[in-house]
Amino acid sequence: MISPGRFPGLFLVLTRRLCYHDSVMVKAFYTIAPVSDSTDSRIVRENVRRLHDTAWQLLAAALHQEFPSLFPVPDARSLPETVRGAQGKPAFADTALPCFSISHSRNAAVCALDDGFPVGVDIQDMTGNFECDSIARRFLHKQEQELLFAIGDERERRRMFYRIFSCKEAHVKRTGAGMSQDFTGFFVNPGDRSVRSDDGKIIGRLYCELDIAPPLKGYSFAVSSPRPIEVDEFRLQTMVIPDRG
Repeated sequence: MISPGRFPGLFLVLTRRLCYHDSVMVKAFYTIAPVSDSTDSRIVRENVRRLHDTAWQLLAAALHQEFPSLFPVPDARSLPETVRGAQGKPAFADTALPCFSISHSRNAAVCALDDGFPVGVDIQDMTGNFECDSIARRFLHKQEQELLFAIGDERERRRMFYRIFSCKEAHVKRTGAGMSQDFTGFFVNPGDRSVRSDDGKIIGRLYCELDIAPPLKGYSFAVSSPRPIEVDEFRLQTMVIPDRG
């Protein structure tokens, strides 16, 4: 799960509280990890490992804050047993425990919690040099392509691409299908924040935003849920995590 000895002592965390219409809650937590901008392959691999560990530590701290009786120690090494689905989706072996999802990109990590239903979260760095148009033609549904290529301004089209792609990744992480799912077989509707099957049936709900806050400017973020969700609260806080490495 997490490499021994990799324990940042302090997280500056942005918390987004998302509420379902029936008042059941999902929460998202974001943080920034200190990683190098070097392109050296060894350092890049180390950055990925550090972000992976940061995401799990963030999850442990978030679970401790939200469910202290179930998670008395904010330490990823103390989390209950986890299992992975056929496509690698992590979950607690005890299905009575909260559902969670984690993601990281460049130097940002995010986790989402739901105490009742599966949840998927994704974060994407929008500052890379990807050829978004060619990726869209290969991986996006025809409905999404029509929406995307109707946008004439290149910058705005690129931002819409990341909005769509983050939502799609969050959805397949929630369902557990992962990247094995055919991304052209379903589409997201940014207007009503739905995920729809090829025949238009709603199969999921979304929350998505770009440039979350100054520390996370340049990222797209999405949460996928079986039910509609709305923003309820946004706050900045710190989480102290014991350094046990």
